[in-house]
Amino acid sequence: TDDVISVWVEALKKGNAHVRRKACTVLGGMVEKAATNDVIPALLEIVRDTKMFPMLAAFKALCRMGEKAATSSVICALAKAQRYM
Repeated sequence: TDDVISVWVEALKKGNAHVRRKACTVLGGMVEKAATNDVIPALLEIVRDTKMFPMLAAFKALCRMGEKAATSSVICALAKAQRYM
């Protein structure tokens, strides 16, 4: 599972908008297994994405991760991102 997560985190960083959206969807589907120190910051970067679909997919992924993703840094980043919507 860690190898799979690593591949999708790389896709978040280097993929085009479609790939970033798909990576968010897959990681969100892994729920708490993917709520790691590598995944959450990568998803927060996508929350600031200029493309709407990857950004929305990142929001959904963080929501699905539940309590593990509900850290103060995540909540602050989501609040800031909402200001730009």
